[in-house]
Amino acid sequence: MTDPDSAKEIPDYQSFMLPVLRATENGEVRLGEAVRRVADELALSDAARAMVMPSGREPLLANRVRWAKTYLTKAGLLESNGRGHFQITGRGRDVLAAKPERIDNRFLSRFDEFRQFTDRTQSSAEDGPTSVTTLVSDQTPDEIMRTAHRPQR
Repeated sequence: MTDPDSAKEIPDYQSFMLPVLRATENGEVRLGEAVRRVADELALSDAARAMVMPSGREPLLANRVRWAKTYLTKAGLLESNGRGHFQITGRGRDVLAAKPERIDNRFLSRFDEFRQFTDRTQSSAEDGPTSVTTLVSDQTPDEIMRTAHRPQR
């Protein structure tokens, strides 16, 4: 584990959405390359780049980039080209051309495909987080589940 201040330096996954989309602006990228580009754009310290998830299996930065990529793909702004490769779509180019200040779940909810995705999530969840929770939360779905299952003290 690294310095707790490093964790504060890493923004929530929704703050990664616009940088991830920008990382694909010039063509196909691999996930690892997108992680590096986003970390560079956000000027993250080496300590922040080295932070790992509580499981110790995945870097926190890569996890947040992966969730941002997933949500951008569900909204039709990115498309996957095989294991670990993805690129911007025409819709994604249109969004970048509009120069948004921020892309987050509320922004993505303007796209039918994203709303269908979150509606499916809500209808399949019994007692778990709903799409409303996902739309307003700064936490990734992994983080929401970990918090929900944390033992009460």
